[in-house]
Amino acid sequence: LKKNSLYGTNGSVTAGFGYGELAKYRLGSNLNYRSGPWNLTFAAGYNNRTWVERLELNRVLSDRSYLQENYEPGDPHSFYLNMGADYDINSNHRVGISANSYRSDNDRTSENSTKIMSTEGIELDSWLTRNVQDRFWRSYTADAFWRWEVDTSGQQLNFDINFADYRRDVVTELFTTGGNFEDRRNETPATTRIYASQIDYKRPLNDILRLDAGAKVSATRLDNELAASIFINDAWINDELLSNQFYYDEEIYAGYVNLAYSKGDYDANFGLRYEDSQATGYSETLDSTINLNIAKFFPSFSLTTPFMGPLGTSISYSYRIERPGYFDLNPFVSYLDPLTFQRGNPFLVPELTHSGQFSLTYEKQPFFNLSYDYTNDVLTEVIEQDDETGEAFQTDINLDKYIRYGGSLFFPLDFIAKPISGYGGVMVFYHDYQAEYLNADFLQNQWTTNAFLQVNVNLPQDWKLEVTGWMQGTGLDGIIRYENFYGLDAGIQKKFFDNKLRVQFSADGIVQKFFEGRVDYANLNFDLVSSWEAPTFQTRITWNFGNQSLKSRENRRSSSASERNRVNGN
Repeated sequence: LKKNSLYGTNGSVTAGFGYGELAKYRLGSNLNYRSGPWNLTFAAGYNNRTWVERLELNRVLSDRSYLQENYEPGDPHSFYLNMGADYDINSNHRVGISANSYRSDNDRTSENSTKIMSTEGIELDSWLTRNVQDRFWRSYTADAFWRWEVDTSGQQLNFDINFADYRRDVVTELFTTGGNFEDRRNETPATTRIYASQIDYKRPLNDILRLDAGAKVSATRLDNELAASIFINDAWINDELLSNQFYYDEEIYAGYVNLAYSKGDYDANFGLRYEDSQATGYSETLDSTINLNIAKFFPSFSLTTPFMGPLGTSISYSYRIERPGYFDLNPFVSYLDPLTFQRGNPFLVPELTHSGQFSLTYEKQPFFNLSYDYTNDVLTEVIEQDDETGEAFQTDINLDKYIRYGGSLFFPLDFIAKPISGYGGVMVFYHDYQAEYLNADFLQNQWTTNAFLQVNVNLPQDWKLEVTGWMQGTGLDGIIRYENFYGLDAGIQKKFFDNKLRVQFSADGIVQKFFEGRVDYANLNFDLVSSWEAPTFQTRITWNFGNQSLKSRENRRSSSASERNRVNGN
C-alpha cells in the first residue's frame, strides 16, 4: 500500500490576471502520470506578460546637447508545450526522453522624441520617431538520457544527449517626423542549432572518498542575416553599408575529474576541468573571418571544517570561464531612433575569473562570506559617441581587468516572534576596473552596498503574508555610475479545500525608485534614467488534483543548458 501510494496521476491548473499600465494574463496546466516503470509528464500554457520601459537620455556635447525620451511597451503572447517520459528497464537502468517547444509573438511600437539644444538652452532641432517591431521567436528542444546504477554502493553512470533549434524573425521599421532622416527597415532572421552530449561517472572509493568524472562535447551553428533598407522615392532600397550575413560556428570539448572527501564535520572537494574550444565567425558581406581558440585547465577546491559547536568554516577557490551571448557577437546595427542604436561585437572573447571565498557556516550553511574575484577581459556594456554626427550606440566590449572584493552577511528572522519568519542579507563589495578604453586609462572604482529582506507572517484564518524589500546602493557598472535605487513588493495567499485550491494576490513595486546613472569619461558626458512599469498587481489561482503523494519526475540539467542560456542572452 505504501508503494502504491507513489503511483497514479496528479496535476494542476493555474490561471492569473494582472495589471500595471497594461493588462497581463496567464493560463497553464501540468500533468504527471506514474504507473509501474513509467513516469509521464505533460505541461502546456499561455502567457501574456506585458511590460513597459522608459529611457531618458541627456547627452551633452561641447556645443549642443541631445534630450531623448523613449517609451517602449511590450505585448508578448507566448505558448509552451513540454512532454517527457521516463522508463525503468529494471532496478539498475533508467532511460528517458523529453521534448519542449516555445513560441512567442511580440509586436510592439515604441515612441521616441529628440530635441537638440544649444549651450544657451535654445532648441535647434527636434523630431519624433516611431519604432515598429514585428518580433517572432520559437524554439524546439529534445533530450534523451540513460542512467545505470552500477551497484548498491552508489556507483553510477549517466549519459545525456540534447538538440536545440531556435528561430528568430524580427522586422523593425523606423518612421521619423521632423529632422532630415530617411525611414529605415531592418529584417533580421536568425537560426541557431545546438548539439550537445555529456557523460558523467560517479564512484564511491570508500566510506569517505568519492570520485566523479565526465566529459562533454557541444557544437553550435548560427546563421544570422541583416537585410537593411532605406525608404527613398516611395520604395525600399537596399542599404549596402549595413546589410550583412554572419555565420558563427563553435565547438567545445571538455572533461572533468573531481575528488570529494567527507568524514564527520570535514568536507573537501578537489576538481579539475579541461576545455578546448574553437570558434569561427564569418561575415559573408565583408568577406571577413574571425577565429578564437581556447585550451585551458580550470581547477577548483573547497574545504569545510568545524569551528565551535554548530559553527564551521569554509574556504574555496575556482577558476571559471564566462562566454558572451550568441547574439551579442552579431556585427549588426539595431536602431532605437535615427541617432541611437545598438551594435554587436564579433571580437568579444570570454572572460576568465579567479574566485576565492572564506565563509562562516551554521550547520554547514554559509551565513558570513568574504570573497575576492579577479577577472580578465570582463564583458561590459558601454555606450560610445560620434561628436560630429551626434550618433550614440550601445555595444559590448572586453575591459582588461576587473577586481571585486567584499563580504556578505545573511540572517534568519525566525527568532523575532512565532508567526514571523523569513531571512535577509547585506552585501558590500568594492568594484575596480583597470583598462585602456577610448585611448585613455580607464581606472574606475566604487564601493557598493546591496541589501534585501523577506518577511513571512502567518495571519489568522491561515492566510500567509510575504513582504520583500530590496536596495541597490550607489555603484559602478562598467562606465556607468548609478545612484541608489530600491523597491518593495508584497503578496498574500490562502489555501482552501484541503490545500487543493490556492489563491494568491501580489503587488510588485509598491514603493519604487528607478535607475539613474551618469557617464563622464573621455568624450562621453550624459545622464540616463531607466524606469519600468510599477506598481503592478497580480492575482493567481491554482487548483491541484489527483494523488498529491505521487513522486514527481526528477529534475535534470540538460547537457546544452549553458549554451541555451547564451541564446537567451543570459
